Amino acid sequence: IELTQKTAQKFPVLLTAGPNEQALVQKIKHACADSNVQVFGKEQAEDLDYFAGVLGRARALFAHSTGPLHV
Repeated sequence: IELTQKTAQKFPVLLTAGPNEQALVQKIKHACADSNVQVFGKEQAEDLDYFAGVLGRARALFAHSTGPLHV
């Protein structure tokens, strides 16, 4: 949560999550209370070309070894 809060002070933040992580992502978003934090929707994440395009425009990526890191 702290990393997201600090990053959102200077940059837009886009949170992604798998089906089992939705509650965690919402908790992080609400803890930030910042309009600079958005949640990437499930429908958008299922479109791999769209998702890869969004990631390609990112200035930085913070991820553990999951799908977004490998895209």
